[in-house]
Amino acid sequence: MKRKSIFVICVMLLIASQALFSGGSKDEAGKADKEDVKEKVVVTSVAMAGNDVVNEQYKLAFEKTNKNSYLGFNWAPIEYAQLHDKIVLNEASRAGEFDMLFLITDWLAELIPAKFLVPLNDLLENNPIEGWSTDKSLSTVEKFEKIYPPGVARLQTIDGNIYGIPAHDGPMILFYRTDLFNDATEKANFKAEYGYELKVPETWKQYKDVADFFTRPDDNLWGTAFAGSDPQATPYDFVQLAHNNGGEYFDTAGNPTFNDKEWVESLEELGAMYKENSPPGAESIDMLGRADQFKEGIVAMYIDWMAWGGYFEIPDISKIVGNVGYALMPEGNDNRDSLDIYWVFAISASSPNPDEAWAVMKTFASIEGDKNVALETNGTQMTVRYTTLNDKEVNEKFTYYELMTEILDTGYTFGSPYHPANVSIYDELKIAVQKYLLEGSNAKAILDDANKRITEAMAEFN
Repeated sequence: MKRKSIFVICVMLLIASQALFSGGSKDEAGKADKEDVKEKVVVTSVAMAGNDVVNEQYKLAFEKTNKNSYLGFNWAPIEYAQLHDKIVLNEASRAGEFDMLFLITDWLAELIPAKFLVPLNDLLENNPIEGWSTDKSLSTVEKFEKIYPPGVARLQTIDGNIYGIPAHDGPMILFYRTDLFNDATEKANFKAEYGYELKVPETWKQYKDVADFFTRPDDNLWGTAFAGSDPQATPYDFVQLAHNNGGEYFDTAGNPTFNDKEWVESLEELGAMYKENSPPGAESIDMLGRADQFKEGIVAMYIDWMAWGGYFEIPDISKIVGNVGYALMPEGNDNRDSLDIYWVFAISASSPNPDEAWAVMKTFASIEGDKNVALETNGTQMTVRYTTLNDKEVNEKFTYYELMTEILDTGYTFGSPYHPANVSIYDELKIAVQKYLLEGSNAKAILDDANKRITEAMAEFN
């Protein structure tokens, strides 16, 4: 008790001396301090490391849009493999290291119930983003969906509370080389071999036919490409194919079903395309490496996030500029939906500057700010306000934006498993794909094992 009393007295003396030397009263000093801080506030957001150019382009978009002279913005880049854990540790410890979180919707089922994110409803209603409706008959969510498509509002909205502003989307689509698909000789040869016209595949059966046709190792041309060593692409490709084939995440009781027949057959189908139609070493390629194979012109078609479209149209680095087509996902046994997860800006619950964080988010969410991100990042970051989706300049510059609008408006999308154990679920699916590529057999046993570990991971949150 004595030590504590001495400590309190020292703190009080320190405060008093600060007020004395400031030349004014305590209230005046506090006011001065607040104004001084306001002039210097730099809002910090976590970001995925490795995207240095994109991060700088985001900052440039902010600087071009920002009207608040006291406000600055900066990134805290973290490797994707550590990004989730870093956010959780920061919020659980209330460290206050970040003001904003640029995060993927896969993690929201964990972060929102843990109260790691600030609910935005009051901010939206009392200090709204540009274009916010004043119609009192509408709920906050309904007003939100007048600015953003419902497809990019659903995952960060729980019980009518909104926890994030859409920052970047780009559903899974099919990329293909238009120069190959439109070549008269290729078309004639394909029809002679397969008995139907060479076209953009509308089914996964057609996809395999086209992949087989364009797989020509002697010419260093491959029918498709996959990434077997990526924390995102490896499990996402598997999930995409399995969903198209009718695979479900959970049964009616909420138990995981990743070892069901649809998942087993999809793993076998995916493994065959890795082995037979992808460039050598596909099992050790990451997402960027796969995209580079396509832009180098050695791959005829592949599936990936739509936002890569901007990357393929950069003349200094791409050999296929002007020869890239964009199409809906092929249909499996059940549907042709696109996996659509997206990134949002959220306010850290431990942020030391929540008001300034909201001011930055409002800047990015403005009509000009949303469009500036798309333009400054050359379309590699796909912002999704309706104003941007319908913007003539954006659609002329990035032709794939029209396809994204179609996908979001027609509901050709599905999301990740919505469960707090989502990180573990995707980790196990990635391991399952890699084990199958290594062993080449017994997909059922591999998925039985994965499903067991997923069940255990989910149980930890019960």
